[in-house]
Amino acid sequence: FDTIKQRLIVGTNQCTKALEASFTTTATQSPNKPSVIFLARDVRPPTILAHIPIMAQQLQIPILLLPGKSSVEMGRALGTKTIAVLLFLPTTTTSTIATQEEEKDEQEVKILSKQMDRCQKGINSFIEFALSKVPSPPAVTAR
Repeated sequence: FDTIKQRLIVGTNQCTKALEASFTTTATQSPNKPSVIFLARDVRPPTILAHIPIMAQQLQIPILLLPGKSSVEMGRALGTKTIAVLLFLPTTTTSTIATQEEEKDEQEVKILSKQMDRCQKGINSFIEFALSKVPSPPAVTAR
């Protein structure tokens, strides 16, 4: 579950901070730039999330607007009441298992590493599926 937590940013404030941090990096593909944003349409008042699509467009991050009671459904999936916005981060290249589990024997670390790899692949597969559902943005013309 820690692997999943490392790849998610949940909530309006935390997601805004992550997007702002993406602006401060000069590279277009920073290691912390979110892969995709899930935005619930049922959040009231909608002005709470009005800045998220603007920031995402400027950073060229795809957004999925989720219909219906999606804030409740996302909340249920992650064990909380509601979630208005959810960011997926790219795969981390550093292995945290080796540093966190130094005291455990080598076989247990290998098992945990395999589980973490499977979890990362599952998350990547989900992100690829979600991105396949995002319509391509219109071409930007210079003025």
